Amino acid sequence: MSTVGGRDCSVSGDVLAVGGNRLAAGAGRTIELLDPDTCAVERSLDASGVAAAVALDNGLVAVLSHGSAGRTWLEWFRVATGERLGKRQVSGATLPSLSVQEPWILYRSAHGLRVLAAGSGRTRTVWHPPRPSSARGCWGGTSPGPRTTAGDPVSGRFAFRRTTKLFGVRRIELRDEAAGLDALIVIDHDLFPVSAGGTRMLPDVDTREVARLARAMTWKFALCGVRYAGAKAGIRFEGGNRDAVLAAYRRALTPFREVFLTGPDMGTRPSDFVTADLAEDLPLWAQSHEGLGMDDLATGHGVKSAAEAALTHLGRELEGAAVAIEGFGKVGAGTARACARAGARVVAISTVHGLLADPAGLDVEELLELRGRFGDRLVQNAARESRPREELFELEVDVLVPGARPDSITRRVAERVRCAVVSPGANIPYAPGAVEALHRREIVAIPDFISNSGGVHLYESVEQDDEPEAALAKIEKLITETVMRTLAAADADGVTPLEAALRDVRAYLAAETGAADDVLDGLVAA
Repeated sequence: MSTVGGRDCSVSGDVLAVGGNRLAAGAGRTIELLDPDTCAVERSLDASGVAAAVALDNGLVAVLSHGSAGRTWLEWFRVATGERLGKRQVSGATLPSLSVQEPWILYRSAHGLRVLAAGSGRTRTVWHPPRPSSARGCWGGTSPGPRTTAGDPVSGRFAFRRTTKLFGVRRIELRDEAAGLDALIVIDHDLFPVSAGGTRMLPDVDTREVARLARAMTWKFALCGVRYAGAKAGIRFEGGNRDAVLAAYRRALTPFREVFLTGPDMGTRPSDFVTADLAEDLPLWAQSHEGLGMDDLATGHGVKSAAEAALTHLGRELEGAAVAIEGFGKVGAGTARACARAGARVVAISTVHGLLADPAGLDVEELLELRGRFGDRLVQNAARESRPREELFELEVDVLVPGARPDSITRRVAERVRCAVVSPGANIPYAPGAVEALHRREIVAIPDFISNSGGVHLYESVEQDDEPEAALAKIEKLITETVMRTLAAADADGVTPLEAALRDVRAYLAAETGAADDVLDGLVAA
């Protein structure tokens, strides 16, 4: 029995909801919409599983239901017609946490509080649970300040040192001499309460590199429409007990877990960041697909789609195009497979040990098999003779993918490369003057924080229980749209794609934060 508007309506159902000017009652797979004045059933909706929660307003009905194989479905319908507008599988949904205000549907999943746009079906995380495992599966947070209490099982073991710079930049150093931990976190600004960025684990990573990478993450999040401050972490690791160092790093991050979210980067992998509560049901970002990690594939497919969009902008096609890739690690491998499967010819790949090149195209799957056996030394163990890696930038190709450390495209390199498009897999690959030199030569230099943003979209723009192929297709679509919009704006205004993209970054930060002009100007200074 439910009383609505002063009238008693006898309904049969396990799930009840009131919204707009209707009553919804769910029993099994059927949701009935009733007129509260007459108690008449206006229409019935068929859910994909047993209804567990319903929310509605005048325009939309949202239903969470339990299907087969333990799946939970979120579906949304048009109130006026009963038409199903969309459906997606969600993981770990908290069933009472469902509300509707057209065109938005708000629900809480295992990965945080998410908003779904009913028109596009796109979702965005608007809040992460403040615990060690989040949608990123990792740690972060506002430091309550250095703590040195001997009884503190975390802070008593570590040395924290922070400095504050312009625009709220924070540098946090983490050390544990017993474990061999020497790490650094840089948070680019404090305009958003949460920051995020990967953890790089290399022998020579330094403060300047980490700070520049954090700034690039600020730009990347802004263009992806994600309300995070850019951040990055670096672990200086020259050898020793890797597991012990990472365990110490995870412990040291505990005081910062509410505002710093992190995950894999160069030298680290998803398994380094999977917490115990995620191990039994891995989120998408920690899974593998056809032998490669989803984080590698997401970034690689983004680089591929960015290159394809740029070629389309030039009136050309990716199919049959010659692609040269610097680096054949995480991103390089994902990019090579994505390009090859799209019909491009991967004509060259390089590692620190040399270059493999063939104008007819390399066998990418064979290279992946060699990489699994020999790592970066695959170039010395292939059937063809390797060449000096520096020759990669002298090859005549359609697409060049810088995919190694920062500043690989110097001004001198930019003056001599022979390509139509540069689609970076690496972060901050353009040294000072390189973008302008490429622009003068009418080479499309895609901003790295667009082309390699697939990892951000993997965490923030797709559901963690999406099928891998569907998730990669979504990521490609999002990056294609951003590249096309950026190149069109650059052409219209007669500026470089980098300048056009940074204008969008500034506009987003201005709208979302209301920051002063001098702060915004500083944050978008290239």
